[in-house]
Amino acid sequence: MSTNKPVKPPGAAWMMCCTGLELQNDVTPGQSAEEMPSIDVPNKENKDKDMFILHVIIQSLWNLRCFRDEILRAPPATILHIKENFCIADLFYGIFFAWENNEHNGVDVLLTSLKVNLCKIANDNMFQKAGKRIASEVVATILQALHMSETPLHFDFNSEIEEREVSPVSCGDCICRTHDLFGIKFHVQMSCRCGKCFGEKEHTTIFCRLDASSPQTTKIESFAELLVLYDEQLCFGDNCKHCGSPKNVDVSPSNTPHIFTIGLYWFGDCENQVQLSEVLVGIAHPIDIKLLCKGVHSSAKYSLASMISYANGRYFCFARDQDKWLISDAETIEAEDSWEQLLERFRDCRLQPEVLFFEIIN
Repeated sequence: MSTNKPVKPPGAAWMMCCTGLELQNDVTPGQSAEEMPSIDVPNKENKDKDMFILHVIIQSLWNLRCFRDEILRAPPATILHIKENFCIADLFYGIFFAWENNEHNGVDVLLTSLKVNLCKIANDNMFQKAGKRIASEVVATILQALHMSETPLHFDFNSEIEEREVSPVSCGDCICRTHDLFGIKFHVQMSCRCGKCFGEKEHTTIFCRLDASSPQTTKIESFAELLVLYDEQLCFGDNCKHCGSPKNVDVSPSNTPHIFTIGLYWFGDCENQVQLSEVLVGIAHPIDIKLLCKGVHSSAKYSLASMISYANGRYFCFARDQDKWLISDAETIEAEDSWEQLLERFRDCRLQPEVLFFEIIN
């Protein structure tokens, strides 16, 4: 449990503002934190499978302690929303506050409002894409929404806050909470063997995307190769306009983020995709960022903190909890004594990892 208590609970008026719905306040008196789990689960009679998926995704973010503590540190400030009132940060605060204080009434309403707002931001119902794994897309949309809702308050200006157009992808000078925790800056240098085409650029991201069905990915032997593949895909298809040959691309990160996030996208025929569970064996051990990213100049150790995976037709969240690993879906939370035992439990499943959160080891 977090030691940083939020300033004050969200009131009913605040809840109604964020969700547009009226909440019931049916708190059971005299129930201690020890008598209730820190995370509630959706009503089993709830037929909305979308809510089950979203619940697992939010659980994975909740398990990132630094992110959870930052959300709970104080209620969201008055935010200059972009285009529409997508109060994503406010909804996260309400959900995390409820889980932190074992006050579960109303969480389903907040999750429903979060789902509606995420679909508005994505301009479609991402949860209804048949045959497509969606966890990576949902997490990317969440981080983008948090960035865009907070960025106007956090540009380093010399005077007061002013309205500013915000990129949905990246902002080089952004110091919002999302970039502070998840942001990584890449310095990209491009050259060609003919010598007529060269250049450099800065690329900032909060979410590293990787096509899990690409020909490069199917050849990996170690999970440490994933970010090298990300470097290659960053400028894929960028050929020299003079000789037509692919440019030589050198990508080097200029910072070490607190949380390193990898999103795996699964496309095409599942039978032709790599069985990534085979290379998951060593992923729970500390990994040096020098192995994850070529060209990095400083050493930093990372460990897997949380992971969203798809298996047997449903989503699971795997999270490190001291010396154990928690396995949770939308209805249950169980524990295994080791990562190896967790993988053994899913040995006969086609385990498809979709989002991996690596946390820096201080």
